[in-house]
Amino acid sequence: CLDIFALRPTRPHRELGDIAAFLAAVAPSFPSSRAAQALPRDLAKLLSSPAAASMDPPLRLALAKSLMLLRNRGVIAAEELLPLWVGCLRLKDKNLRKLVCNHLVADVKRSNSKRRDDRLNRAAQAALGHSAAFDESSAAARASLGLLAELWRRRLWRDARTANAV
Repeated sequence: CLDIFALRPTRPHRELGDIAAFLAAVAPSFPSSRAAQALPRDLAKLLSSPAAASMDPPLRLALAKSLMLLRNRGVIAAEELLPLWVGCLRLKDKNLRKLVCNHLVADVKRSNSKRRDDRLNRAAQAALGHSAAFDESSAAARASLGLLAELWRRRLWRDARTANAV
C-alpha cells in the first residue's frame, strides 16, 4: 500500500488512512512485533516527507490521528514527535493545524499533570519559540505563538523562557 502511495502521493488513498488507523489501534497489543515498532517511524516519515504538502488532506489528517493515538498509548515519546508537529504547522491545512495545536496542548498538560516534565517542556518551548520567531510561514508562526500563549494562559508554562518567546 505504501508503494502505491509513493507512486501517486496527490491521489486520495482512503485505504491507507484506514490501514494506518487500524494498525495504530492494534500496535500497542503487540509491542514485540517488528511491524508495530516500525509503524510510528513510518507514519512520521510519511508526514515529514516533501510529498506531505501535496498529500490528500483527509489522508494527512488520518495519518496524524494515527500518530496521536500511538503517542497517547505510550508507543512513541512526545519528544520524538515534536519536530514533526512543528513541521505540520507549516502545511496549508487548517484542520491539521487545529488538530496538532489541540494535541500539543493536551499532551503537555497530560505530561505535566502528575509531575513537571522539564525535558519535554524545554524541547517544546525551544521548538515553538524558534518557530514563532524565525519561521517563514506566517501560519506556522501564528500557530506557535498561539500555542505558547495558550500554555501560558492555562498556567502550564509560567516561566521566563515562555514570556521571552512571546
